[in-house]
Amino acid sequence: MMTDEQIKKLPNSLQKIFRNLEYRIIRRILEHVKAIGESTPYSINKLLEFRKIGTNIDAIEQEIMSTINASSIELQRVLEWAAKQEYNYVKKHSETFGIDPPDFQNNIPLQQLIERISNVTGGSFSNISGGTAIGMVDRAGNVQTLTSFYYNIIDDAILKINLGKEDFPTAMRNAIRKMADGGIRQLTWDSGYTQRIDTAVRRNILGGLATLSLQQSELIAAQLGATGMEISWHDGYRPSHDWGGLQFPMEKWRQEIKPQMQEPNCYHRSFAIFYGLSTPAHSADELAALRAKNEKKFEFEGKIFNRYTAEQRQRQYEATIRKAQDRIHAYDAVGDLDAKKLEKIKLNQLFENYKKFSKSVNLPTRSHRYTGVGGS
Repeated sequence: MMTDEQIKKLPNSLQKIFRNLEYRIIRRILEHVKAIGESTPYSINKLLEFRKIGTNIDAIEQEIMSTINASSIELQRVLEWAAKQEYNYVKKHSETFGIDPPDFQNNIPLQQLIERISNVTGGSFSNISGGTAIGMVDRAGNVQTLTSFYYNIIDDAILKINLGKEDFPTAMRNAIRKMADGGIRQLTWDSGYTQRIDTAVRRNILGGLATLSLQQSELIAAQLGATGMEISWHDGYRPSHDWGGLQFPMEKWRQEIKPQMQEPNCYHRSFAIFYGLSTPAHSADELAALRAKNEKKFEFEGKIFNRYTAEQRQRQYEATIRKAQDRIHAYDAVGDLDAKKLEKIKLNQLFENYKKFSKSVNLPTRSHRYTGVGGS
């Protein structure tokens, strides 16, 4: 049975692929801006021509598509590994009742299910391709398509050089900070909601894993003739999901528990059992001890946290750390060593605060949530 930490780490390899894609795109744009900044007002005509023949949006979009295509194999591996862990756990349990399911690779309906979920999840990646589906945050805080953003930032750089009324490095430093903080984003026009592409990838994968797990549990239950489901336990669950570690008859699970497990970011998993006969993974006393540990209160800088709220705060720290790292990479791309040095000082302080908080609330630090990108 996988732990919630194992589940959370499953998207890391694919998320790293898209984080590096984002880094390369931003670096490409910034290196182009840097070349403009090193020019003079007397070369405006050349700059305008440079705008046309320099790094173009088609090349960026092609790189996005290439990354999506290359990620399909890794996605299949992640889904298969997760499915196999859950299948082997149930297979071992069922063998104690004299039932011998086929080996994982020989369970054809399960293999077909994995392929279908993989295709659906991989297809969701394609939604971040194309100039109308990806964008960046401009200096005013508005989200533009990548095409508009790219040309606007180039035009802005040229205008400031031409007018000579604003210090170019200062103006560009502000633009760079906004670009790094916003990142490459997936645009959802109907809702107006946007998210960074690696975040979109992570959510799509976790969603695919949850869907696969639920459908797999029902498929295997039907194959075994199971009469109930047991829910895995994990710490830091949302208050409404307090049924971890419990067993339910099949109909009660379908009507009451399954709908809640379909909510976003639920890390609980269900496993086929023979209700009333299968021994739970955790005794009543063990579950009581686990719940008491989960609800244990911690104090940090005058505020009280339990496991759930502490994990929420930890994610905020990780997001801020990532933002500082992205700024450092962006300043490095344009050779702004002073700004890079100052941002590194801030980053070191953030790391210290993050480690101090995590230790105070008895949580492990999770470097996989903010590392795995190129740059220096």
